[in-house]
Amino acid sequence: LLAGCADLKDLGKLQQGLAANFHTSGVAIDLANGNALTVTFVNLAVSDSDRPSLCRQAAEFVRDHYAGYDHLRTVAVGFKRQIGIAGFSASRSTVPCQYTTAELATPLTPHEAMLTVPGGGRIWYRVAGTGPGTPVIVIHGGPGSTSCGLTPFTALGNDRPVILYDQLGTGRSDRPADTTYWNLPHFVAELQTLRDSLGLSRVDLLGHSWGTAVAMEYALTHPNSGVEALVLAGPFLSTPRWIEDADSLVGDLPDSLQRIIARADSAGNYDSPRYAAAVNAYYAQHLSITNHPRPACEGVRGNDRMYRAMWGPSEFRSTGTLRTYDRSDRLGELKLPVLLLGGQYDEAPPSRLRWYQVRIPGSEIAVIPGAAHAEVRDNPDSTIAAVRAFLRRADQH
Repeated sequence: LLAGCADLKDLGKLQQGLAANFHTSGVAIDLANGNALTVTFVNLAVSDSDRPSLCRQAAEFVRDHYAGYDHLRTVAVGFKRQIGIAGFSASRSTVPCQYTTAELATPLTPHEAMLTVPGGGRIWYRVAGTGPGTPVIVIHGGPGSTSCGLTPFTALGNDRPVILYDQLGTGRSDRPADTTYWNLPHFVAELQTLRDSLGLSRVDLLGHSWGTAVAMEYALTHPNSGVEALVLAGPFLSTPRWIEDADSLVGDLPDSLQRIIARADSAGNYDSPRYAAAVNAYYAQHLSITNHPRPACEGVRGNDRMYRAMWGPSEFRSTGTLRTYDRSDRLGELKLPVLLLGGQYDEAPPSRLRWYQVRIPGSEIAVIPGAAHAEVRDNPDSTIAAVRAFLRRADQH
């Protein structure tokens, strides 16, 4: 009921705005099923030749000024002629134009820029591609990694605009001295700021590793906000589940490396060269097994301090602020198309993808052969093909 009252208030403001902008007192608004809005101009003097232009202007006014626009799927504009003679009245209505919100979307053009976000700094972002599908925002991992390793996803640009960005504090983005923004709510707010700046009423989210936690949190805290699909690649949706898998994978390492890791855990000292060697051995099996060069990352630095503060000393040990993170009990709240994607040798293993799948209604799985956690680095063709096919299906959902 409260939401309905808010809608009525917003519609009243929209009606007033339309009346002022088009210099008429005769404006009626109807909202059907919460997602189909019709604006009707009553007795507005406009020629038949000018109506198409006015229709578009009115629909764009709704797009730019109606607070509930993100919930709409169509905007229609009509005209009504009302005549009263000697106590009798007659009217004739026409609705010459109707637009989907996709048709009203402000076109995204390829560019890169800096954007001020909450937390006292600017993030770097890039828009690539001009395809007609729903734009997709790619959310990198870490925390403290960068988007450059996910550059191959710009190959989706012939289907849809692809937005890459570096989270505040890493990559090509600013690095504020104040680190109090190193928390999940900030990175969700940062994503919202990016989306708002690009005018994305409809959007797909593709998160990788830590980026899946950001995408998941955004979907949970912004239901019915125009997020049309989620791709969760190498999903990190629960620290307890992640560590459970990591312990199993560490158990497959040679005994000598397992002893080094156990001694480091016992002493709480993760800075020795032996521990680093054990970490590298794990990464060679489960992070990236091809180690293909990443030219897009040349000169781009991550933020190891952020990684250690939020996560910990390695992929298989969490000592930071995310050590209690867990959304596994909320997976059933996702009511949109979801793709769980992982590599054949991923540290988020295929068995975990299946565990998540049974808890996310209608979700799909794609296991990328010959790949570890860096799926699009190890096997870009298969990874991009799987994501492309899923997002195309989601466009038709």
